[in-house]
Parts: sequence; C-alpha cells; structure tokens
Amino acid sequence: MSDALKVRERWYSGRLQLDITVVRWGLFGTPVLVFSSAGGDAEEIERHGLVNACGPLLAEGRVKLYSVDSVAGQAMVSKANSPEHRMWLLNQFHECIRWEGLTGYASGG
Repeated sequence: MSDALKVRERWYSGRLQLDITVVRWGLFGTPVLVFSSAGGDAEEIERHGLVNACGPLLAEGRVKLYSVDSVAGQAMVSKANSPEHRMWLLNQFHECIRWEGLTGYASGG
C-alpha cells in the first residue's frame, strides 16, 4: 500500500482524557471504520494484511479505511484500574468515536 494513501494523526480526547491515534488509508470513497482487536492499536489492521486486502478498493477510490487505537480494549485486556473505571472508559470510547471521530475526523479527513 502506498504511503501517499495513508494519513496518521494523534489528538487529545477530552472524553478519554488521553491522546489517541487515528489512521486513514485512501483519499476518496465510502468511509469504513475498522476496529482493531481488543488490545490493538490503530495500525494493527495494516500489519495483519487487511489494508492490503482492500488495496484495489482503496486504489479505485471506492473506500477509505479508518482505524483508531483500541483504548478501551487495551484497558480491558490489561485489567488496568478498577472494573468501574474500565466500564467508564468503554462508554467514553464509544462517545469519542461518535462525537470526535465520526463527526470530526471522518467528515473532514
């Protein structure tokens, strides 16, 4: 996959109270949000071959792939902090994707 089709950004999420990474592959097409595995980072889907498998769709401008760090998943897998905090983080992650990711980054990026 061409590096020209990949954009990696980090920003601070007020909802999550930490920095997150979002990666986009492709320039045009239908936006597709892909979630990494529970403990995965935003670029995991590239390392595991999904981006290359979508190569023709990306090259033709039929889709744009978006992936974000699995912040809540990482906390669940590592059992970081209390169960209450992990559930709070999961809820905040959903809100972050909805309000910061989908309406912010995907519409403009």
